[in-house]
Amino acid sequence: MKKYVLGNVLRLFIYILNGTDEELFLHGHRVAYILLKYLQEQGKYSEDEINQMVQIAILHDIGACKLEEKFKHDKSVTADLSNHSVFGYIFLENYTVYSTDMAEICLYHHLPYDKYSLISIRYKEIAILFNILNDIDNIYINGLSLNMRKLLSHIDEEFTIEVCNIFSKINEDDILYKKISSGEYLSELYNYLDTIEISKEELEQFIKMIIQCNNFRSRGTLEHSITVEVITYNLYKLLGIVREDMDTILLSAFCHDLGKLFTPIEILEKSDKLTYEEMEIMKEHVIYTGMILKELGLEYVGGIAEMHHEKLDGTGYPYGLKDEEIPMEAKILAVADISSALMEKRPYKEKFSKDKTLDILKAMADDNKIDKNIVNKVIENYDYLVEICEKVRKKNNSKYNDLIRKYNEINNQYEELCRDKTES
Repeated sequence: MKKYVLGNVLRLFIYILNGTDEELFLHGHRVAYILLKYLQEQGKYSEDEINQMVQIAILHDIGACKLEEKFKHDKSVTADLSNHSVFGYIFLENYTVYSTDMAEICLYHHLPYDKYSLISIRYKEIAILFNILNDIDNIYINGLSLNMRKLLSHIDEEFTIEVCNIFSKINEDDILYKKISSGEYLSELYNYLDTIEISKEELEQFIKMIIQCNNFRSRGTLEHSITVEVITYNLYKLLGIVREDMDTILLSAFCHDLGKLFTPIEILEKSDKLTYEEMEIMKEHVIYTGMILKELGLEYVGGIAEMHHEKLDGTGYPYGLKDEEIPMEAKILAVADISSALMEKRPYKEKFSKDKTLDILKAMADDNKIDKNIVNKVIENYDYLVEICEKVRKKNNSKYNDLIRKYNEINNQYEELCRDKTES
């Protein structure tokens, strides 16, 4: 069974999200590096636990990565949007491979130190440590002098002694500050991450996590990805094509617009027709999609996904391939993508009627843009496809609403926990 390297996945993930807030993710890397050194010296946790804790450290501020943009116009969100710890927890628990125990580290990494005695979680010590390491990183970045005793003056004495003892060992001659200042810590951290192998299933979960981040930028991205996947699956059934690697085929459908993470949001969300220059930028997303997936070791998936805008007459992009050069997988994906887009409301258009949708598909097939046989299956089964897509949308919206309720509930509990007992 082929294995995939975690370091490559996280490099790519951070590279993509750096465009949102580079310093935020460098901070996560610095915290992860110090944490790794600390846990290795401490020798208390298993190798797998350390691996996961380091990953959580890298991603611990993901809740501050513009996630409030997803919810700020939703009136059902009654809680304060500024609490990135709660956003991060919701994201890590619901959209990643990490357990609730690991996600809770993120939830409590900014809890006031005097409140930790009020919570009972499996990795409370690590949550406190995250809090401490956040402070240490801020001290380092601002060029201030680090006084561990002073920093830990408000923490339990026994824990303070342990932290100080371990930190004195891993920071001999101020080596941590020197490596962080020089940037050497990054290569050392990724040398460690490159030793961690993950399965294809875990890799796919990471990719879906990345797509979720794109959904936070552009509402509707996830819904489109899901409906394209559903239409693709049903077109294979309707065409009588049986594939043992259907999971791989469906992954290419789900990831077909992954490269839009690199597309400026003002282009993705523009309500008017794109200019020529803007359209050229938009077209680049297929190149990025292929690049990302191939870089992760998913060459076949990337090859299919990057061809979903090719046309049979050679007028498509990015390669201008013609009928015989385009594999059936890409032809089916192209029809699924167009069908989904026509059925959906977009920033620049309303949802098209059945007649208009089918007229456009017929015209494209007649003009030798897309495969007529595949289009005929859409035409013959249009009502059925719309029905199953609507079910998927409702399920997705239901999950979204559940997460909103969960966010409100957890955030209210968190605020109550943090509230000074002297307040009335």
